[in-house]
Amino acid sequence: MSSSFLDPLVDFKEQIVHHAATIFLISFSYCANYIRIGTLVMVIHDASDCFLEPTKIFNYMKWKKTCDSLFMIFSAVFLISRLVIYPYTVLYNTYYYSMEIFQPFFGYYFVNVLLMILQLLHVFWSCLIIHMVYKFILQGTVYISFCLGSSCSNGGQWACLNDNPFQTAPGSAAQQAQSNQT
Repeated sequence: MSSSFLDPLVDFKEQIVHHAATIFLISFSYCANYIRIGTLVMVIHDASDCFLEPTKIFNYMKWKKTCDSLFMIFSAVFLISRLVIYPYTVLYNTYYYSMEIFQPFFGYYFVNVLLMILQLLHVFWSCLIIHMVYKFILQGTVYISFCLGSSCSNGGQWACLNDNPFQTAPGSAAQQAQSNQT
């Protein structure tokens, strides 16, 4: 039995920051009538998610070629939407262009700080994805980071899930719980 609280992902803290920033951004964009900004951010973020979820499903079904193909499509869409489209459309317009039209107020700074936090997280996750694509090109298999950071026996490196999608890291809390049940 595995719990995400027992075995946090490699990017667990980043996920918490991401979800907090997203909740504040969506709520504030609605309350401050920044609906265009909030909607554009959600559309850009959802563009790659429609490829990520089927990739996970095919990974669990052990359809390796389909999983690998979808992962490469997901990677391309993620990198383009988060490192090209997002900064050049959303960040540029909210940071520079809006200053030419409106006087800044608290909401301007608040929204831009949240948008910049999201962009920093995009850069972090893009590095992880590029590392996974690099490993895929060299080794021919997609590595997914369900490993547990410091509790992994391999020092927090990527865990390949193509052989066993439910594998846990040796010495992890989940594996100890499994061994205690037997």
